[in-house]
Amino acid sequence: MANEDLSKLRIEKTKAISRPRRRRKIVFWVLLAVAIILSGFLYIQGIFTPPIDVQIVTVSQIYPSQTLIVLNASGYVVPQRKSALASKVTGRLIWLGVEEGNRVKQDQIVARLESQDVTAAKDLAEANVNAARYNIELARAELREATLNLERNKALLAKGYVAKSVYDSALARYEKAVAAVEASEASLKASLASLEAAKINLEYTLIRAPFDAVVLTKNADVGDIVTPIGAAANAKSAVITIADMNSLQVEADVSESNLNKIKVGQP
Repeated sequence: MANEDLSKLRIEKTKAISRPRRRRKIVFWVLLAVAIILSGFLYIQGIFTPPIDVQIVTVSQIYPSQTLIVLNASGYVVPQRKSALASKVTGRLIWLGVEEGNRVKQDQIVARLESQDVTAAKDLAEANVNAARYNIELARAELREATLNLERNKALLAKGYVAKSVYDSALARYEKAVAAVEASEASLKASLASLEAAKINLEYTLIRAPFDAVVLTKNADVGDIVTPIGAAANAKSAVITIADMNSLQVEADVSESNLNKIKVGQP
């Protein structure tokens, strides 16, 4: 009885040895499965994907002029509209409102000459115009009175109430009044003409741009005596030089041997 109980408590060596081996196999297969899954994941993420070489190139658009060069020529880009601005009268430059490189608009004032004398002449001409208009009003008033006096004496002469000499005096007064009105009107026209001339002379002291342009050079400074071009040897003529940048053209020198290669409208 005692031997049977002891036999139940005995550990079989074959079973004890087989359990660790079975555990190692399970661990091995688990690690292998994890490694396979991890390798697949990394491959999907591209870590194992070999790098691709990308070739970088430059693309440029080809124009017809690049594909076929007919000839080579040297030349200049020059404006077709260019002007040297000078004064129409001789005077001292008192203001210059532009510098080289500035843009100017058509009719823009770019410089001024001293103008005290022409300003005074314009003021005098305006006063003469006002006086001439006043004289016209006086002459017309005298004419209206002379006309009434003539008509009254004419009626009295017809009735025999006045002498012929009285009527003749009234007629002479009337004719004199008519002449005075005509003279006053002529004087007004002369005064208006003088005023217009004074305004023109005052305008001559202003130098304006004839067209939209860019200032190329400044040829005078404030204080210089400027004159019309060619008027004086020791004075400045052109104050500034301007050019229209919308009129630029290329002037090229082409040899006679290449003239047959050039046609109108050729690119």
